[in-house]
Amino acid sequence: MLQPYPVRNPSAQPAHNRATRDPVYGWLVALLLAIVLEGALRKWVLPRPLQPLAYGAKDVVAFLFVLRHGIPHGLRKCQRLRALMIFIGALLVPAFLVGCVGSIPSAIMVYKNVVLWPIFGITLAAWLTPRTLERFTVFLMIVAIPLALLGAVQFLSPPGARINQYAVTAADGIPTSAATFGGYVRATSTFSYLTGHATFGIVTFCWMLWRYISKSSPLSIILPGTVAALTIMLTSGSRAPILIASASLVAIPMFVHGTVARARAITLLLVMIAAAPLIALTPAGQAFIYRWTNATDTVTGRMALEGDSFLKIALNNPVGQGLGSQSGLIAELITQHASQLVAFSDDPRTRVARESGFPGLFGLVLDGCAVLAIIVMTFQSRDLTSRAAAGAFMVGPLYYFTASLWYDHVGCAMWWTIVGVWLGCLTIEFRRKRQNQLRRRQPVYVAAARVPAAGRVAAPLPSR
Repeated sequence: MLQPYPVRNPSAQPAHNRATRDPVYGWLVALLLAIVLEGALRKWVLPRPLQPLAYGAKDVVAFLFVLRHGIPHGLRKCQRLRALMIFIGALLVPAFLVGCVGSIPSAIMVYKNVVLWPIFGITLAAWLTPRTLERFTVFLMIVAIPLALLGAVQFLSPPGARINQYAVTAADGIPTSAATFGGYVRATSTFSYLTGHATFGIVTFCWMLWRYISKSSPLSIILPGTVAALTIMLTSGSRAPILIASASLVAIPMFVHGTVARARAITLLLVMIAAAPLIALTPAGQAFIYRWTNATDTVTGRMALEGDSFLKIALNNPVGQGLGSQSGLIAELITQHASQLVAFSDDPRTRVARESGFPGLFGLVLDGCAVLAIIVMTFQSRDLTSRAAAGAFMVGPLYYFTASLWYDHVGCAMWWTIVGVWLGCLTIEFRRKRQNQLRRRQPVYVAAARVPAAGRVAAPLPSR
């Protein structure tokens, strides 16, 4: 007599490893710690000769991860995206070589942002699991709370206090004084500069927003993480994170399917709108309003092109002056004033045109095309987790990639990691569908052992 025997999935992990083995989580923890602790080590611990070790720690983690983990066969979309990033890197090889003539470290710092971090994000997407994301959400909340508390202390401290110094130093070694807004300090927490603090805040907010809408984590984790993220964003004094958070709240109802999920997203949007006047009454909220109304520039103005057209610049020098050729000038302008913040010494796209010419501008376009490709893949999905990730994570990369992240080493690392998590949700869905297809196959029949009918069992198959 033949008895059905269920088909085993060869790609599934053994049962005894399923609950304990989670190697990607350790890499994510190491990466987050390298990003968060870099500024603290540079500002308060390491002498200047050793500070490059803290600066490059996150890049070493990402590079080792890419070497250790490839993209498995069958994930063709991830492989195509990786090939696209390698192509962008090949386009910028001439600009990289020219930049090495002037300064090898400066050229490497820009080139690794162009190539390493996109490939890291895409490779990460191939290895993420729901368990990894669940555990990392808890760790992210644990990290965000002390950073928010430190940011609040810096916000209320004098600008010249040691706790408020930057890792960026002037030529004589004196740390620059902290920037202020509305009579308070723009916090940096453990980051080298305030942009890292602000980026961490918006990334954490979008992460918690995604986990809430997709019902992937409990409120006991999401609520403290969200409050910490809002505190970080407000104490940074940056306006872009608030705009990105607002746009993400609006985008999520457009992406999620189902009446319950959409009602959940709309309810959250209404709650945040109702809470906005209460947040505005806090010192951080009042300082933020002061900066919004008294700043000499606008966020939309930063998105618009200032000065000479980057196309005109590229026509004058099609290949560019070399990657990193303007890094010395940028550092000098940032540290020129002791009490004023020089947030943008040059339009990033103009800098791309000057350093890498038309190949660099084409590379920026291809970066945007990669994000658009992931958006198209998301629209083909019916999975709540994937579509909620698109609504929560889409706005930030589109905004920052438009302004070029090649010159923001912390922002480039965090936003490409977020893109990898977003793509990872689609990869998890793809693997789940493939496993379901294997389960629906016709079961394999084997001969039953000749035992009494009451104790008849199926003969075991050889281990695969």
